[in-house]
Amino acid sequence: IEKNAEMESCQQDSSKRTEPTQESIIKHLEMRLDEVSKVLENEEKDLQQLSTNFNGKIAKFNRILNDGIEFPQSESDEITQEQALNLITRELEKYSADIIGKSDHALASAGTKVEYRHDLTSKTHSPQTDSAWLQFLNLVFPFARQPETAISPSTNIGECWACESSACNLTLRLSKAIAPSAFSIDHISQAIAHNISSAPRAFRVWGIEVAGENLNVDTAQIRHVLLGNFMYDVHHGKQVQTFYRDGDDLNESFKWIKLEILSNYGHDEYTCLYRFRIHSEKS
Repeated sequence: IEKNAEMESCQQDSSKRTEPTQESIIKHLEMRLDEVSKVLENEEKDLQQLSTNFNGKIAKFNRILNDGIEFPQSESDEITQEQALNLITRELEKYSADIIGKSDHALASAGTKVEYRHDLTSKTHSPQTDSAWLQFLNLVFPFARQPETAISPSTNIGECWACESSACNLTLRLSKAIAPSAFSIDHISQAIAHNISSAPRAFRVWGIEVAGENLNVDTAQIRHVLLGNFMYDVHHGKQVQTFYRDGDDLNESFKWIKLEILSNYGHDEYTCLYRFRIHSEKS
């Protein structure tokens, strides 16, 4: 009888230890609610940013209209919807190019591709979390943007490629071989940046030569040509900074260009690259 009583007592003690208390359940729910609240807060910020971006595009469109669009002369004062859209598109492209007055051969829309081999393009930084709920959201709405973000024209706040660590690489395959004359790095203004420490600082650019149409060959068959060492200055005041190619043979053409970021302004986890441009004086 005493042994049975002792066993029942042990079982009760074990039950008390394994069954969650009301206090622990409430604490767990509060933690989950806090996580959901943070996610909703971030979503609200994203929606506000979308609204700001939309208003910015409307303002840009209005500026173009105020500057005046040259409409084609015809017997009729009316133009079709297609003609109007073509005119607006042309003027928007002209406005975008006039920011620095140079064509960009690195644009994904121009046929440029990212070379994803591990030694050519670095990994994308992805925020780590132990929360199953946040991990699920990250699968549905990926927080990390891919390297192609750095070769697209949009440079709104947060629309950057966050590459792993303070030093990383981005290798591009252009649609055709060109003789690059200059390179540009875009970053958002220091006045509106949430954290300027992730901006690129020291970097260099390489031209890559290889026999054939791809880089899936032995590294001994790949030749790297240094096109210049540069420094992006976040305190300079200009969001888009252009750097001119160095070297003896400025007419040498390359189909592959590698951007090697050597350092940033102090962020240990990642470097945020908003846009990388490649220019050429020859079409």
